[in-house]
Amino acid sequence: MLRPRHQPLHLGRRGHLHYRPFGGKAIPFEELNGYLRKSGVRYVNAFGIGQKLPAGSSRTYYLDCPGTPVLPSIRNDIVNWAGELNLVKGALLPNHHEPASSADIAGWAPMMREFADLLDVFPTRAIPGTDFVASSDKSYAVYKEELEVTSRINKALGDRAFRGIALGQNYFRLLGLNATAPRICEQK
Repeated sequence: MLRPRHQPLHLGRRGHLHYRPFGGKAIPFEELNGYLRKSGVRYVNAFGIGQKLPAGSSRTYYLDCPGTPVLPSIRNDIVNWAGELNLVKGALLPNHHEPASSADIAGWAPMMREFADLLDVFPTRAIPGTDFVASSDKSYAVYKEELEVTSRINKALGDRAFRGIALGQNYFRLLGLNATAPRICEQK
């Protein structure tokens, strides 16, 4: 397969989607699956939320409530399948999260290269995802935009990383699926 320049950059594979919001009502399961079908997404892993808002909060997303503590919760991960790990999620800083210290970051120096270059160095160590949180106040248009934005990095990947990440070979291998991503052909 030649590297597609006119096709969607996600090419039907996503490895990360939050079926449950932080609080409030979720997008109904069948409706959210319809978003995936409409976008051509054929594979997805369902994740819970690794943080929770205070009990009784009417908010569904931490960006909607700066100043409100958003606390890590393994309970929420267990109830909602699984969570995620982010070294630093800057969007949580207004919600009383503390960023890593300079000493912490200095220890990560080998991993803090330009992101596409890092993926090219370790092309088998990543699967893509939108980080979309399926709150009932979000629409298909919001999902579609998040999918497009989080897929932009694929343009900067070398062929090996592109096949593994954008075309889904890493995902298939990780899950032991009987599927193979197309090989990338050299352009003539």
